[in-house]
Amino acid sequence: MFTIIATDENGLRIEFDQNEKELQFESYEEAQKFIDSIKTSNMFPEKYRFVIEEKPSSNDTTN
Repeated sequence: MFTIIATDENGLRIEFDQNEKELQFESYEEAQKFIDSIKTSNMFPEKYRFVIEEKPSSNDTTN
């Protein structure tokens, strides 16, 4: 699973959620498409940088 984080030059982190649950994507490509749609819609000023982070799966038993 992948999530998207937006950061600005001050280190402010914005995590995306929907219905009070973290917005997650099955693939890196899905997350990238979401970022592209955000940039196209001009929802965020250009000062934000978007990062895709991979989340460990819920059945991952490694520490």
